[in-house]
Amino acid sequence: MNAAAKADELLGNDEEDEREEEEEATSQRRFTPGGSPGSPPGGSLLAQYHAHNAAHLKKMKADLEKLDNELAMVTFKKSKAKQIQHRAKVMARAEVPHHVNYKFGGPKGEGSKNFTQPWLERIDLSGSSQSSSQKNNTIGAKSKATLGKTTMLTVRKGENDHGGDAGDAILPQLSELTSVFRYLEVLDISGNQMSKTGVVSLKEFLGKRECHVVSLKADHANLSDGAGASLLSCLKENVSLRKIHLAHNCLKHKAMQVLGDGLEDNNTLTSITLSWNNVFGVGLQALANGLAVNKGLKKLDLSWNLLGRLEEEAGASAEIPRDAMRAFADALGTNRTLVLLDLSNCSLDIDLCGILGKGLAHNNSIFGLHFIGNKATTDAKGFLRLDIATEDLTTEDIKDQGESSFCGQCWDQHKWVEHRFTFTAGHSGPVDPQSRDPVYLHLMLDDWKPDNMSVERIFPKRNQKDAVGARPGPGEQQGGEVIYKLSRMLPPGRVWYFFSQQGRVLCACDQLMANHPRYHVPRNFVDVEPREGRLKANLVMSQPRLHEWVSMPEDVLSSMRVSRPEWDVLHSIYASRGENNAGRFLDEDAVSDALRTDLGLTKLLAMRLVDEAEMEVLRGVLEENSSGCEYASGSIYKSIVTLYRWYGPQECHSHDDSFTISWTECVQFVTDSGICKPWEGPPGSEKELGADERSMKDLQAGEISLPMIWKEYMIVNVELEAEADNDDDTLARFELLELILRIAALKYIATRRITSKKNRMAEAVVLLNEECLQPYMLAQNIESPDRVRMKTFYKEDVCLAIESKRKHIQRVFTDHCSTVNNLNGQYRMQLKDFLALFKHAGLYDKWFTMGDARVVFVMSILITENELTSNEHKELDFVDFLEACVRTVYIRAMRQNDKTRLRHIVPQFVSDLIHALYNEGFDGQLVPKRKKKNGVAEAKAMAEKAQKKANRQQQRTQAASDKKSGRKPRTLAKLSMVRPEILMTPVKRRQSILGSKPVDKGEIGSR
Repeated sequence: MNAAAKADELLGNDEEDEREEEEEATSQRRFTPGGSPGSPPGGSLLAQYHAHNAAHLKKMKADLEKLDNELAMVTFKKSKAKQIQHRAKVMARAEVPHHVNYKFGGPKGEGSKNFTQPWLERIDLSGSSQSSSQKNNTIGAKSKATLGKTTMLTVRKGENDHGGDAGDAILPQLSELTSVFRYLEVLDISGNQMSKTGVVSLKEFLGKRECHVVSLKADHANLSDGAGASLLSCLKENVSLRKIHLAHNCLKHKAMQVLGDGLEDNNTLTSITLSWNNVFGVGLQALANGLAVNKGLKKLDLSWNLLGRLEEEAGASAEIPRDAMRAFADALGTNRTLVLLDLSNCSLDIDLCGILGKGLAHNNSIFGLHFIGNKATTDAKGFLRLDIATEDLTTEDIKDQGESSFCGQCWDQHKWVEHRFTFTAGHSGPVDPQSRDPVYLHLMLDDWKPDNMSVERIFPKRNQKDAVGARPGPGEQQGGEVIYKLSRMLPPGRVWYFFSQQGRVLCACDQLMANHPRYHVPRNFVDVEPREGRLKANLVMSQPRLHEWVSMPEDVLSSMRVSRPEWDVLHSIYASRGENNAGRFLDEDAVSDALRTDLGLTKLLAMRLVDEAEMEVLRGVLEENSSGCEYASGSIYKSIVTLYRWYGPQECHSHDDSFTISWTECVQFVTDSGICKPWEGPPGSEKELGADERSMKDLQAGEISLPMIWKEYMIVNVELEAEADNDDDTLARFELLELILRIAALKYIATRRITSKKNRMAEAVVLLNEECLQPYMLAQNIESPDRVRMKTFYKEDVCLAIESKRKHIQRVFTDHCSTVNNLNGQYRMQLKDFLALFKHAGLYDKWFTMGDARVVFVMSILITENELTSNEHKELDFVDFLEACVRTVYIRAMRQNDKTRLRHIVPQFVSDLIHALYNEGFDGQLVPKRKKKNGVAEAKAMAEKAQKKANRQQQRTQAASDKKSGRKPRTLAKLSMVRPEILMTPVKRRQSILGSKPVDKGEIGSR
């Protein structure tokens, strides 16, 4: 039952159900309480309900009919696919449904005489009651049934056959009984002595429309030139043949003339095998004429033919072989369908190989080229090379895996595999994406000759709303990711390669790399697995002989072969720093974001010291490069951050003080840098109220004093928002920036040295940087972290020295870390761990103190965008620890005036560090000399120790003050009874001073 009938049946059943439901609903309405027997049954609603159901069922019926049609189409496609699969199996000779091997039984000469149709008689002997005379002229039903299923027929000469030939007996029947052999697809008559009668019969059979033979094999068939011409004349009429095998025959000029004419009209033939024949001269030229216009032939085998042979006739021109080869080369240059060409062992000399190579250079379709046994060979791209003599190759040349090792190899036969090489600018190596200089690929199998790579620019995906009718702007055209790519065919095994640009040797850091076994320099490599199956031309993107290698001077190429690749931080062990810091390796990469964040946390806009426009100008001035100071080597803001990192660890009562600036450190900074003159009063007196009156005289004289800076210090330290409060009386990074800006305003604006109305703050900070900050950094030898990194840390020799000891350094770092990052599981080293490590290793001496270790710790960490919301500026990862070790070695060597290169000192430093911390066990493992303490307990003990030290310092300060005032010294407990605010936290202390009411901006400004 089809879908339509089912739909009708369902439609009928649904109508009956609707009728019953209607009667039931009517009865319910009639006898519903409160209703009258004569009330209307609501017919309009019921009619709408039936109409809706009828429309729905009609639609379902149409859908079912459509489904029936789709199922029928699927069934037809499946049957068609099975037929195609069956034909493919037959072509591959996967199975032989029927195989006939006829053997003559009579004496010599009786086969053709007594048995004119012996093959048919042999089949019809069983299952037929006809007389022998009838059997000779007819074929039985059993034979027809058997032959009707035959798709592959092989005819072989018997072992005891001394006379007739099986082909002469069978081939006439093929012509007479074409309808019986309508399913025959593969006919193999190789090894038979073909006579004229057999050839004529075979030609007639192949020329009929009922013939469906796809493959004809007639190797070793003793075909003469005339017989071959007669047989090949069927190509103009036959449309079923795909493959013809005519190897080991005597085909010459006539046969090639007929074959060339047939190729001009026949575009269904895909493969011709003509090896071991007499193809040369005029015959080769005739074949070339047909090959030049043919659009179907894919494989041509001319191996073991003396293509350069001279004509034997008297008076024949010596230029015939050259003319024939020119015609053949021109045909190869114009043909676009041929993919496999076998010209091996054709004894072509240098001149003929040169002629052939010129025409072959214009062909990009022949990827399977066999050319051994001639005076030239093929290279990795398929070009004919006359400068490589294959007979002179030695074992060393083959082991070298250079160009000579792979010459003459066929992509198809030797299982070559296509590989796509890519190089991403900025990710794979130091290549500028905006550069127009080409990037070259150097393969060892090409003898490192440069191969030009194509450029592809990938833009980020645009939103669908913006993509409609929108074009990328000028800035977007320059953006995007730049990828250099090139597809090449490679032999199985390991292939070495590198890239280059402008003479620089580059290795891709995102690809496999190792030291080359011969040159002992880093090179990229790829391990190629052998291909399975035949090479499919439609799946290969690498076209042979598409373009030649780029010309490069031999001395330059020889130098690049043994040169180390240009060192880049992306290749090195520092690569994890970029992964953990959004691709940043220097502070310079984060200056813009950090400056914008710090200016947003200041009170400059809230207290109306600058407006929005002036703030933007100020940000640009702080971010632009400073001039005149080699140590700053960056922006004004970067110099301020360097000073912040330098003075933060100077005076530390606890470990957190290394990351902030105290008042004592601030006093030291402003006096040492010449911002203000030293305070002549006793320590702490600058905080008294009476100091303001004495400082006004200095202000009138054009100078600023320490009490004025103390006032600005207190204003900066009080925050308007709780999120920006660092809960300490010290200054964070953004607070120091605001303090320096306020000092610049006092020094140059309040003293009327700057009289302009606009952008006075920006002009003042520029003057402060030129007159105070830069000269002070130069005098104190305060170098920016980026300068030290580029001078010492980011160096190839230092990187290699560290990498040689990486395993030991990793062990030291892991054993002395007390925290682990919860996001990525990486170990993090805190300041207390770092100081304890150096103390246990005995590194503190007159050349390197604990204060130097604190500075090294802070300087080794990259700038973070916001120090209030992250603790990344207080912890070292592994690369930061490596930089801290190199900085330590650099400081010690500089103070000891040691001029030894760092690449020699760093390994010795690591060895001394390992020797001081570990003992070597019996199994070669490192055993720590000191047991590792519990990180929490150790941190608690160090905090208690620091608190006691701070209490003692406070007691000494108070005792000195009491002694000066004549009062008796008081302990901290007694002092807290008199002044409870001493033990308060900084926030509560400020609240007690200012009161519990909200802070008024004007009040803070007045203070």
